[in-house]
Parts: sequence; structure tokens; C-alpha cells
Amino acid sequence: MTREFEGFVKLAVLLTACISLDTHILVSTLQDTHLFQIDSGSTISRVESAAKGFISNLPTLAVSNIARRIVKGKQSTYVNSSLVVQVTPRGAFLLEFNIATREFTQLAGWELLEEGVKSNAKPLEIVAASVNPSQVVLALTGGRLITLTVTELDQFREVV
Repeated sequence: MTREFEGFVKLAVLLTACISLDTHILVSTLQDTHLFQIDSGSTISRVESAAKGFISNLPTLAVSNIARRIVKGKQSTYVNSSLVVQVTPRGAFLLEFNIATREFTQLAGWELLEEGVKSNAKPLEIVAASVNPSQVVLALTGGRLITLTVTELDQFREVV
């Protein structure tokens, strides 16, 4: 299948779990996000991103599989998981892949709620992001950085 995307800015491969098989390809343009499912070794089909839990009406700044946090006593460990983080200009979203249904479900979100707030005469938005197995770093207009972790209850927590 050949498809052209204007303003193509990001391509990411998503796995069933952090250490597993490739199941999806996420493509981001300057305007929106597209999700493709890898059906077999040589077949790829487009899926409705929003129906699969992803934010599709905005570009994706970062997307990655992440590990799940497990707390035992006072110790935290991270284990292989089917969790995925998607970051758009408006927020960070935690999704989980269900191997049986081959669908993603949105579990949590951290969104910029200050619609009218401006920084240096620009609306407040996320302009860059990075995701690693245990945290998400968001860069906002005006230079502010926000670090998020995912709790053992699969929710975002802002690190102060």
C-alpha cells in the first residue's frame, strides 16, 4: 500500500509489550495522527485511531511503549507491559494494548486545561516531549518542563 502524508514528522512502531512483536505503526503529520495495524509479515491496514484510544485529530509529538510500575513495600520495580504513552500538543495519554482484541484502551490522561493562558504571547501547549520506560518529560511554550511518572494504579503523577 502506498500512501502519501503531507508534513510527515514522526513514525513509530508499537509493540504488544515492551519486549515483544511489532503490532502497529503510528504516523504523525503536522495536523493529525494515523494508526496502522500490522496484520501479518507483509500486510498493513489503516485503523481508525480514535476508535483505538489514540488522539487522532492532533499531531503526536512522542509515542512509546513503557514498563509497568510495581510497588512492593517501599521498593518500586518496572516490568514488561502492554502500556503505551502518546503525547500531543494538548496532553499525555496512557493506553493499554489488549492482545485478545488487538485494541488499545485509554487508561489515563494529563491535559493542559488552561485554554486562555499564554506564554510569551503564544497559547500554552506542549512543544516537545520525551518518553522513557519510567517517565514522560513535557516541554511547554515559554520553557517550562513538566515530568510525569505512571503510578502503580496506571495514572499520571506530576513530579515536583
